[in-house]
Amino acid sequence: MGRDEVTYLGTLAFFSGMPFAKILGRLLKFYKNSVVSTALVVSLVTATIFLMPYTRSLLVLLLFRFVQGSSMILMEVFSVNYSYLFDERKRVIATVFSISGVPVGVALGSSLSFLASMNPYQAYFYMGVLSALLIIPFVMFLEGSRSDFRPLKIEGSGTTYKKPVTWVLGFLWMSITGFNLLMASVYPIFLAQYDPKAIPLALYLFGFGGFAITVLGSIIAYYLYPRLGPRSLGLVGALGFGLSVPGFLLLFIRPTGNLLVLAVLLGRFEAFGITTIYVAPRFVYPEGMVGKGTWEFSFLGSLGHVIAPMTVIPIAYQFGFNVAFSVLLVFPLYGTLASLLLPKAFKLAKR
Repeated sequence: MGRDEVTYLGTLAFFSGMPFAKILGRLLKFYKNSVVSTALVVSLVTATIFLMPYTRSLLVLLLFRFVQGSSMILMEVFSVNYSYLFDERKRVIATVFSISGVPVGVALGSSLSFLASMNPYQAYFYMGVLSALLIIPFVMFLEGSRSDFRPLKIEGSGTTYKKPVTWVLGFLWMSITGFNLLMASVYPIFLAQYDPKAIPLALYLFGFGGFAITVLGSIIAYYLYPRLGPRSLGLVGALGFGLSVPGFLLLFIRPTGNLLVLAVLLGRFEAFGITTIYVAPRFVYPEGMVGKGTWEFSFLGSLGHVIAPMTVIPIAYQFGFNVAFSVLLVFPLYGTLASLLLPKAFKLAKR
């Protein structure tokens, strides 16, 4: 089996771990036991990172990638906890700063992947140590804030899938987590066709640029919030998804140099939608349903982690990258429209 096939299977295993984590987290109510669940998830992921370079079995490698994908469960843990730790305006900043670590991880992981090609034992050791060290202060923070999570102990019965806003948020999250995050896998394949030297640049821009853009979206929402309230979330989301459209369109001309930089950065403006999506639950779900609602819409969105690589990458190989990017373009267009309609969805959710 070639390297590309192993990479594809590893990507699919990683993404498959994400919806599984949402199911597990919902069943075990991880958002109610945030300290224990955070420590447990990160410990498991850290163990697989240390063991990766010693793995000789493809099956074990795919299992490790599956476990690593399940770490995305922490996004919901953070989001629900911040709903009760911070007031409405500060929540915009706190939630997004936390989640913005995801694109940074793409960039850092890409950097270490080049080191791994020379010394995989050293690269994975550093990643494992970093993972273990970073969790300590966060677990201590959560432990000291247990009393603020009392509203989570009161959970209403039923499901939030009857609410239209759950589906709106779910497909918005699918747009980002499935079909935008997939770009980290698509760029190397796309660029290798004509300019392999551009791959590191694209991944760095995708990662660090995604971090900066994610944080920028939260800052804009933070300053708009006193004037517009929750409507600022819809406005920021529409702005970000709208700006990403020309980025996807630029990719059709197979850009290089400055145009490639512009295309990648514009495409990453979808990350503005993270502010819209993960700050919204406290506004749209009644008390006692915030944790459940967050988990249920995020499960819908995380299905994109599986659907995207199973569809877009084979389409790219079979029909070419123009067809693949045409599929990817559908999602920022949906995101723009859905974000503009989100304030109405807020009202419907309160009925």
